[in-house]
This record gives sequence, C-alpha cells and structure tokens, in this order.
Amino acid sequence: MPQPRGFRFFDLPAELRADILEQLVLVPQDVPVHARAETSTESPPAALLDLFLACTQMYQEASAIFYARNRFLVNLGSRRMFSDITAEGQLFSPEGLDARRRVRALRLRLRRLSGDFEKVIAPIVSDMILCGSLRSLEIGILTQSSGLKANTSCRSSYGRGLEADSLVTTSPFQTLLRLLADPDLEEAGLWVAQIHWSVWCPFHETYDGNHSCLASLRREGIEQVSVDWEKIVRELGDVNIIARKR
Repeated sequence: MPQPRGFRFFDLPAELRADILEQLVLVPQDVPVHARAETSTESPPAALLDLFLACTQMYQEASAIFYARNRFLVNLGSRRMFSDITAEGQLFSPEGLDARRRVRALRLRLRRLSGDFEKVIAPIVSDMILCGSLRSLEIGILTQSSGLKANTSCRSSYGRGLEADSLVTTSPFQTLLRLLADPDLEEAGLWVAQIHWSVWCPFHETYDGNHSCLASLRREGIEQVSVDWEKIVRELGDVNIIARKR
C-alpha cells in the first residue's frame, strides 16, 4: 500500500490558513477559564491542546485566533474559585499573562463583591484592558439571598437604605464600577440574578410595580435582569470614576 503523504499546511497562503484554523478553534459557547458545573458550559475540546502543541508557528497562529475571537467565562461563584483560576498554569496565573492579554471578550460571574474580587481579580482584569486587548466585559452577579436585604419583598423602585449605603461605599463595590467605566472598553454590561440584593432594584427595569421585584421577575420568567451601571456610576460612584463614553 502507498504510504500516506504529509500535507504541508504552512505552504498555504496566510489568509487560507486563518480560514482553516477558524473552523478548528472558534467555539459557539463561552470558553470557561476554569470549568465548573455552575458555568453551564463545557471545556474546549482536547484537540485544541493538540493543535497548540503541534509546533511554535501553529501555536502562534491558532492561539491568536482562539484568544481574540472567542468569549471567555470566569465563574467565581464560591471563594475557592478565586484560588482555582489563579493556580499555576491557569489563565489568571502569572504564567498566563501573555495569553490573557490577548483575550478580547470576557464574562465574569460573581456572588459577592469581596476583598478577593478587589485584590485578586480586578487588577488582573484592569491589566487585560490597559496592557492587553480586552474590549468587551460583562459582569454578572449570581443569586444573593443572604447578607443584605434581598428583593423578596421590595418593589423594583425600592430606594436606598442604610444597608445600601454601607455596600455602595465599600472599596470592592467602587472597584466594580471602575472596571465597568474603563474608557478603553468598547462594551460593558452588568446584570443580577433573579434573587438579588434590593440595592440593585432602583437600577434595573421595572416589570410590575404592583408586586415585589422577585415576584415580578418570576411571573415574567426572567432569570437575570440587566442593570444600568452607568446610572449607578452617576449616583453612587466615587467622584474619581470617569464614566465610559459611548
């Protein structure tokens, strides 16, 4: 039998190589930085790793498309995940600096605006914007049913109280606003889960003023609701925050 002959991939024009690699490295779903069940996504195919390890030129060309054209998901639903995603070899580790600076679109999932978010995650994301290619950032606040007053009884137009004031003046909350308001971002979004702290209620769409915020969202079948973060910046942001220009 005739021996199979190798295909000289790199003899192809660069444009054609890019078209072929796009079919291999672009995925329709979010790419989890550290896969967890709560992300509702699966890790990228193992074939991607084989492709990256083929040779230096293949890694350079394939990874450039992979990081710039896919959207990445960081799920921080529990405190343990902060150490998971910064572990050796992970995208948010020191070893992942070059790779994450090539990421263009990122989604963050948080449950608490904590010191870990402020001291660990925010500086990394800021670096991805300032020194890298990050231009699209979406932050989602997962279910919040403990701590501050939740939206189980309040109306969507619920005003600020002492609890709200104690939260919005914290450094982690202001750090969140600074990230979203970064002028180098082209897209920035914020949403909260169906069950959330009432501090968010004045800043998201009202669906039914005759019912509690939670009841209204459940009636409409809405699992997450967009928050007008620019309004939050105007009303609750530190005076040093520069609102992102549209």
